[in-house]
Amino acid sequence: PSDEPAAAYYTNNLNEANRSTLAGKWTLIYTDAPDITSLEGGPFSTAKLGRIGQECNPPSIKNVIEWTRPEWASSLPFSGGESSRVLQKVCCEGSATKDKPTQVDLKIAGLELSGS
Repeated sequence: PSDEPAAAYYTNNLNEANRSTLAGKWTLIYTDAPDITSLEGGPFSTAKLGRIGQECNPPSIKNVIEWTRPEWASSLPFSGGESSRVLQKVCCEGSATKDKPTQVDLKIAGLELSGS
């Protein structure tokens, strides 16, 4: 635990490198945020929601959504295999201040898509 978890994102980040920070890869375990819970779709969605997480590498933060093939599409040609997936990453630049050491402000920087 840290009293300043956003220290790595401070605008003038001096001597903050050795502190415990948010840096790393994270998987979302629970949320009731409508913008996340609404992603699941219904039984006939064209993609099934997989993992949701973040990749934090200051000053970058990437919000990661994994999409997999829905079960109903397994018999369709060119639908991929059971392990097929698409990673959608919303790329942001994070910044924080010592005044609000638990808050990181995000500015959208781009989008990454990759498939396997």
